[in-house]
Amino acid sequence: MHMKHLLTALLFGLSVMGCQRFEAKTPAEFVELESPGYDYRAASADGVVLAARSLENRPKGTLSFYVDVTKRKLRERDGYTLVDEREAVARSGQRGATLRFGRDHGGAPHSYQVTLFVTDDRIFVLEAGGAKPDVEAHATEIDASIASFVIK
Repeated sequence: MHMKHLLTALLFGLSVMGCQRFEAKTPAEFVELESPGYDYRAASADGVVLAARSLENRPKGTLSFYVDVTKRKLRERDGYTLVDEREAVARSGQRGATLRFGRDHGGAPHSYQVTLFVTDDRIFVLEAGGAKPDVEAHATEIDASIASFVIK
């Protein structure tokens, strides 16, 4: 598979979507939404959005591989700057990675965060984003939603 297509499939969900294979908790200050292309999506009143989806791990890759693909795609194609990278741990015990990015959008700073968990057959992509001050105000809820994520 050409790298461009792999990047598109990973981050835009154009690969085969599976049935929901996880549990995501909606923070108190958010409401759950129905949204095509996502297995889970929620938003706060100030516009911070949380999302999660499960994709086939095809081509089969490791966490390190998909972290590198995600960083490259967001920096090179979408103009984001990597701000922070750290380990993530799901409530079900799987170890993953959280990547935090920033960029200006419409003249205002925005934050976008991607957390990846990779199993033998699935890639779990958790996203959070919005205006930087709003994302920072919800940082505790965003971190708690990742920590409460359960892979079935």
